[in-house]
Amino acid sequence: MWVGLDAVEWAGLKHNYGSAEDIPDLLRRCGGPHPDDAHDASSELLNLLFHQGGWVCSAASAALPFVLRLASTPQVPTRCAMLELVAMPAAEAPRIEARFLDPGWAPAWKQALPELLSLLDDPEPEIRRATADVLGVCDSPGESVLPGLLRCWEAEDDPATRLDLVLALGKAALRAPVGRHSAEVFDLLHGLLDSPQAQIRLAAVHALAPDDPALPVRRLDLMLEAVRDPTVELWRHTSSVHTGVLGVHLWAARLIPGPAPTFTLGLLADHHDGEQRIGALAQAGRLLSQWRSPTAALLPRLVARLDDPAPEARFRAAESLACLGPAAAAHADEVAALLSDTAYLGLLVPNGLMVGGDSLYVSYVSYISHASYVSCASHVPHDSYAPGAVATLYACRAPRNSRRRASRRLALAGKSGAPPAAWGSMKHASE
Repeated sequence: MWVGLDAVEWAGLKHNYGSAEDIPDLLRRCGGPHPDDAHDASSELLNLLFHQGGWVCSAASAALPFVLRLASTPQVPTRCAMLELVAMPAAEAPRIEARFLDPGWAPAWKQALPELLSLLDDPEPEIRRATADVLGVCDSPGESVLPGLLRCWEAEDDPATRLDLVLALGKAALRAPVGRHSAEVFDLLHGLLDSPQAQIRLAAVHALAPDDPALPVRRLDLMLEAVRDPTVELWRHTSSVHTGVLGVHLWAARLIPGPAPTFTLGLLADHHDGEQRIGALAQAGRLLSQWRSPTAALLPRLVARLDDPAPEARFRAAESLACLGPAAAAHADEVAALLSDTAYLGLLVPNGLMVGGDSLYVSYVSYISHASYVSCASHVPHDSYAPGAVATLYACRAPRNSRRRASRRLALAGKSGAPPAAWGSMKHASE
């Protein structure tokens, strides 16, 4: 496994923290007999060679063949982590400017590709999934990878791996030169839109959408059926998406840009699964944080969730109502009633509470922030809709200077300054 490792002049190469002379020891630890130490080493190696991306360092090019050897060796405990380490620079290379790409990466990648393709035949489905994911995000032309992906598709019976393969086929079929298999792949993907399996249909929509951006709107019914189906949990086991209900809701919603609320309204339809209802409310909050126009359509659905059995659903309904400002003022008392809900209060981190006179009407206002993260098990970015630490309760009938203090506190609570324009004015509805 280590043939040639010591022949590399690692001290003359660079990673994100300087000299790469520490890379050989980390590689050996990744293949060591102690799983905990091996995983610790793989995490450190990922940080050194990729960190937050933005360039492909010379150490990554030199390490690539050894990382793939580790991924190809059955007894190595960090095989999936090694393929993640392959995927990240492979996805970064086509995105960055040439000056940030190590000249040694392209030849190293070309030499490594046959060994990577061979992992599509690995007996472990997790390895086949991760390999399909890498082949989807890399910049190798379709003619180099489509034959292997198609052959794997024909033989594959693992449900989660089949999802990764559909996505990889869609991406690879767009990378010229695509060769003679391009038409075959697109015929396959279009046929999968009528698959009896809901998640295969959803994967086909995602695979075809880059070439046909209007497809998701035309097949909105298909998408809603899939993301609300219990089999949506299959995506947790994929390498390319690796997320549950909330993440899949967002992933699907990204295919339908703009303020139209049809998809979100479909998500908000009643569902027996609390996680589905929470995911729908999270998507409503995201939409309302960006657009004013869906307010009238979404308001009744949000109000209806203020008494949802799931505490987080009630919390997210109130968070989303906060986006609406004066448009939701008529429901202030319903939100205020949540102050006696101990399960709800367990989720609420109040930034401040002001008490006015006896005739006080309390309205809930919250600063919501959007966070972007990269999953530890995937290079695919996901958006996390998270309350930004804060909930401010303010008195609608409190003195004007108190309302100004509440507005100022609210503006200071978030990371990005003043609340988004979509929230409307903090001005009292009666003024």
